[in-house]
Amino acid sequence: MGRFDMKRFAVLALLTGLVFSSGCWPAGTPEGSPLEGKKAPSFSAPALGENRTICFPDDFEGQVVVLSFFGAG
Repeated sequence: MGRFDMKRFAVLALLTGLVFSSGCWPAGTPEGSPLEGKKAPSFSAPALGENRTICFPDDFEGQVVVLSFFGAG
């Protein structure tokens, strides 16, 4: 590699590192949510592929639960 190619490589490596590391540090102290530490709101929904209704959080008491909300489309 010539001198110009090494400079180009170094600049590209530095920029790539900055892009990938830019989301690694928090951007300050986030303000807490007014709902933090409070009980999750109750709701019920049909179970997919089953003929029953799931009641949250009653059906999952004492378990760790992750709710994933997404839009398919």
